[in-house]
Amino acid sequence: LSARRCSFYLHAASNPIIEGCDALSFAPYPPLPPSLPGALEAAGLRADANLWDRVDDFHWIKAQQSPHWAVLPEARRIAEFDWTRP
Repeated sequence: LSARRCSFYLHAASNPIIEGCDALSFAPYPPLPPSLPGALEAAGLRADANLWDRVDDFHWIKAQQSPHWAVLPEARRIAEFDWTRP
């Protein structure tokens, strides 16, 4: 299966990898609410190290930007998640 026209909010310790996908957009995971102190560290992540925008594409092994993904513009990002909704 491949993904098309999807947006992803990530906090990644290593480069995210895509393959066989198109029209993907990526943004940083929003700040966690104060009610979740230490959640990033508990997941083995560091707040100061986020590689969300260093996406590797197995179908585009070139120095130029892959045409299969882009950074989600700030104006289109969800500013705040409602952490109370399932």
